[in-house]
Amino acid sequence: MSKKTIAWAKVYGEDEGAFEFSLAGKRFIVVCKHAFAAELLAQRPFKLRRGASTRESVPFEGLFMAEGDQWRQDKRIVGPAFSHKHINEYLASIKCVAERLVDVLASPAGGEEARTVEVRHVMYCVTADVIAFTAFGHDFDSLRRCCPVLDALKQLFPIIMLRALSPVQYWKLPLFGQRLDGCEQVVTRLTRAVDHIIEERRAVDAAQSEQGREPPFTVLRKMLERSAAEPAKFEHRRVVGNLLTLFVAGADTTSIAMTWMLYHVAKDAALQRELAAEVTPLDMALLSMEELSCSLPRLRSLFYECLRMHGPAPTFKFQNEFEDVTLAGRTYAPDPSRVFLVMAGYISQAAEAEQLGVGPEPDKFEARRWLQPDGSVRSPPADVVMPFGQGVRLCPGKDLAMLECLVCVGRVLQVFALALTPGHSEVGSQTHFTEQPDRDVNVVFTPRTGKKE
Repeated sequence: MSKKTIAWAKVYGEDEGAFEFSLAGKRFIVVCKHAFAAELLAQRPFKLRRGASTRESVPFEGLFMAEGDQWRQDKRIVGPAFSHKHINEYLASIKCVAERLVDVLASPAGGEEARTVEVRHVMYCVTADVIAFTAFGHDFDSLRRCCPVLDALKQLFPIIMLRALSPVQYWKLPLFGQRLDGCEQVVTRLTRAVDHIIEERRAVDAAQSEQGREPPFTVLRKMLERSAAEPAKFEHRRVVGNLLTLFVAGADTTSIAMTWMLYHVAKDAALQRELAAEVTPLDMALLSMEELSCSLPRLRSLFYECLRMHGPAPTFKFQNEFEDVTLAGRTYAPDPSRVFLVMAGYISQAAEAEQLGVGPEPDKFEARRWLQPDGSVRSPPADVVMPFGQGVRLCPGKDLAMLECLVCVGRVLQVFALALTPGHSEVGSQTHFTEQPDRDVNVVFTPRTGKKE
């Protein structure tokens, strides 16, 4: 569906900037020009919302799928946890996970032996472990041992995808609907696991308080404080739902970004040499968030370009359930059969993107695109390149995602030379719950001589 819509955009939307089609009783209005996308997205988050069917495909409640007043309440709790102050506090945990990653990628035999690794699974464990530290103050250590929570989450992703694409909300059928896809059982296991972690965290925080020590800041601690102060507005189920949302929306998307970064590094020897030269002199264990960001312009440029060309959400899907929406001089009254599709990924790669700040040949991947002549790096225009959403609905975890990628990929480059396995196929994209590589990404990691320990 995603590839077909892009093909139609090139044929029918290039001149007008939008086109319409009907499918399964729905009327889709597809926006594929920057000006129309900006006009439509300016009406988020109250006039234009995710449709009920999309929201209800996710079997728990949290910030990512929240709308209206509920979104405001969740944002006040979750948003501050990702301020620069707190992200700097999380940096030690990210560095800890990065060191574990280096150990896992090394050959069990040690020495200079190379090791081949399918990186998608490993990167997912990396991002899940970081989120477990920051959200719960809990060490999953899924890089080195089995983690039941992650196993359950991996079962949940295809279920959510199946529900999101289903023309019928089969899970609402009386008596047996919830059992058709196994979702009820998976969510029950996840909820029990999260409840157990919450009780453990409460006990640890209470013990530290009794000893006169300030418990470490975590997203969970902030949520529990809010839930205790306003139990009617922030119920326990929303605490659990928001924690699960962090994994669903955070671990998957950030791990995909890291996978694409490693793929392009392994594929492009010249790029790899430049990045290795950039990271090798750094003692990453000593650098702050700001110092890391300033010291790694080439790695940041690669990160930005991977998000532009391989963004986790290339299409935004909205409906106007309660209020009129305006677009290109027309007013659209609320209609549950109408769906607005904003082709965010297509817009950032279309010809007009060159004049909107993306630069020459926007349809091509260019890892150095965001480098300035003086060697610094510029950020992509936020209203053109939108991997983390746009405006007030910008993902609060975007800076944490970048920091994870810089630290983990940078540390890997300090220790290993990367190459794709011989005869590796070109990697494309496919849509599941998010946009992701369409095949395994197998990378050979060879220890560098004189590597930085």
